[in-house]
This record gives sequence, structure tokens and C-alpha cells, in this order.
Amino acid sequence: QYEYATKWLDGKATGEKAERFIAFIFELDEREEWEDESAWIKANPGLGTIKSLSALRQNVSKAKDDATYLPTLLVKDFNLIENQSQAWLTWAEIHNEATFDPGDGTFTYAVLGVDAADTTDLTAACLLMQRPNDPNFYALHMAWIPLRALEQAEREGRRGGRDGVPYDAWIARGLMRTCETPIMDKRDVLDWVAEVQDKYGIYAVSCGYDPWHMRDVPTVEAYEDYFGADNLQKVIQGAQTLSMPMKELRALYKEGRIVDNANPIAEWCRSNVAIRTDVNGNIQPDKKNQDPRNRIDAWAAECDAFIAMKNIADDYRAMIGG
Repeated sequence: QYEYATKWLDGKATGEKAERFIAFIFELDEREEWEDESAWIKANPGLGTIKSLSALRQNVSKAKDDATYLPTLLVKDFNLIENQSQAWLTWAEIHNEATFDPGDGTFTYAVLGVDAADTTDLTAACLLMQRPNDPNFYALHMAWIPLRALEQAEREGRRGGRDGVPYDAWIARGLMRTCETPIMDKRDVLDWVAEVQDKYGIYAVSCGYDPWHMRDVPTVEAYEDYFGADNLQKVIQGAQTLSMPMKELRALYKEGRIVDNANPIAEWCRSNVAIRTDVNGNIQPDKKNQDPRNRIDAWAAECDAFIAMKNIADDYRAMIGG
């Protein structure tokens, strides 16, 4: 009905039905107008009479402070179609300007998180570390993308490249690597972990991973050989497993306790995380706007590492002497 009414108002609907039809649509012209009080009347013709202006101001103020409330505001108060999942993090939570030197000798042991992909998404890895008498968590990130995917985007002349982000620049900075094979070899992650060990003396003692794309025998055997079977932790991607750790992670983001040298890939992936909430208030991740180009893989690896570290918290603290 909405689509037909839009056509009717634009003069594109014809025929007998159109002659007997009339439409009034009260909505914002642009999504961003929700912050412009002078535009609110467009979606609220009874504002100030049958609808309280002060109440609407309170709702808008709440949405500015709480991004998870914004979809509700847009639907209920401004009549916009909002299909996206609730946004999760603000920029202040996503970005941390603090830096650290992984080679300063204060880091000894880490926990690896892996979010693997085959051909489309990124394969991402995160080494999460702590040091004695320091409440912060320190993250080293790496991501991989099939070279064929980048070449395809170039051949197709896609404006902004693949996914609209500067993969080439990230690769040039050493923040991302390409794989030559069309299907990602997840054992490349182990090569990077070994490089970190050789360069900084940081040993990965456990690994949390999403088993969805890591089920083939050679890959699992390679990880078992590296970490030991008892130190491989499956992290099932669902609300039951992820809800509480995600809420704890957000608290750490708010406090600036996740330090990653402002890694742009990690920040981009965090910005793409939306949430779905069930009737019991449990949350699980989704991609912003449910758009597959909004990759969340680096964040997923970070979350897997955090969960794996929590699972061995006592042993890990004993290892680092804290």
C-alpha cells in the first residue's frame, strides 16, 4: 500500500484504481532529519496538539545517548521504514587513541581468536593479551582476503573498490594480507602467530574459534598440533554463548580498556556490528543494515579471543604473573 501510495503521489499510478484513491504520507524526507526539530512536523501533523512536543524531544534526546533506541524512534515517531538491526557501538566506543608497543618486553602470553571464511568474507585473527597489574586488554589484529576477490572488484570497475573500503592501503600498511588461492587456507593464520612469536616473544597459548568454516581435517589437525587439542576452544555463534561476553566487551570499549593501536580494520568491523535481541534480553551480532558488505570479521575474532581468555582466566593470570 505504501509503495502504491508513493507512485500515486509521484503521478506514476494510473487507471480506475488511481481515480478512486487518495494518499497522505507523513514522514521525514531524509533519515537525518530526525535531529532537526523544524522537520519533525513533517511526520507529526498533530505535534503540539494530539502529540506532546516535550515528549518527542525527550525521545530524540534518548536516541542521541542510546544508539540502540534510534530504530524505535525512527519507526514510532518519524514513520520511517527501519529494517536494520539495532546499532551496537558508538564511535567513542569503537575508537581508542591509546597505543602500545608489543615488543617492549612486557607481553609474554596471548590468546588467539579466529573468524575464518572461505571465499567471501575476510578471515580475521586477533591476539589478545594482558600484562601484570594492568586492567587493559591489548589486541594485535591481522586479516586476509583472497587476491581473486580484489582483482574481480577492479575488473568490474566498482567505485570505491570491494566493499567501499581501502583494502589496498591496508595491505600496503601491513594490516592485511592476501591469499593466492580462491579458498582461504586457514593455516596462514598460524604462520602469522609464529611470526609474532619470533618478532615479539609473545606466545599464543590457547585459541577460540568459530567452527563453521574450520571443519576440514587438515585445518583442525594443524591447529591441534600448534596449540594442543585441549587448548582449542569452539565458540558457537549464538546468543547463549555470545550475549554476556558481548555486554562485557562493550563495557570495556566504553572504558577505553581495549587497546589496539587504533587498527582501522578492527574499527571498521566494530562499526558494522549491529545486534539482535530476543525476548529475554539476550543479544547476538548481526551485520549493520543486514548488508553482507559490512564485514564484522575482525570484531568476531576479537570476541572469540575474549571468550577464550575468559574461559582460562585463572590459568592465564598465573602465566603472566598477575
